[in-house]
Amino acid sequence: MPARWRRPIATSYRRFALRLNEHLKEHLFVLGGRPCAADFALAAQFQQMLTDPTPAAWLSEHTPFLVAWCENMAEPKAGGPFMELDALKPTLLPLFEGEISRTFLPWANANAASAGRQTKRFSVTLDGGVFEQATQNYAGRSFQKLRDRVRSAKEAEGLSAFLAEAGAGEFFAEPRAKEKTPAA
Repeated sequence: MPARWRRPIATSYRRFALRLNEHLKEHLFVLGGRPCAADFALAAQFQQMLTDPTPAAWLSEHTPFLVAWCENMAEPKAGGPFMELDALKPTLLPLFEGEISRTFLPWANANAASAGRQTKRFSVTLDGGVFEQATQNYAGRSFQKLRDRVRSAKEAEGLSAFLAEAGAGEFFAEPRAKEKTPAA
């Protein structure tokens, strides 16, 4: 990874960790009282970081609830039901609008588009700088599956409004029909 990107990526991960820590102060798991797929996916990433002394020191100092959650995720036990989106919103919305919509979704969207075009590399502007890397085909397919699931969750009350408020709506909007060009 080029040295110019180590700092923005570290900044992004720290912003995300701080916001997730704030969320976990109020909630046992990402969606309330029981673990969901997001808990397992995120915890695995942070558990890995906790095995490296440098990020582990930062996480231990700045995100105690996140560290405790990672320990709990080794053998999670439900402590209650999933919560309504409105109850999660005060701490979940800042996580989405402050990091997921700002960094992850633009990256995932650009990577998925690159994978769809079968190109080897892509670039995307993040935090005012251009980030370039090799296309990750599996991540592209995974993001497309996530996008399809969100689009099909029309009955999920408040989801569209939440995503729009978080600045994430455009990444899950229905694709526009290709405009027909008149025959010459």
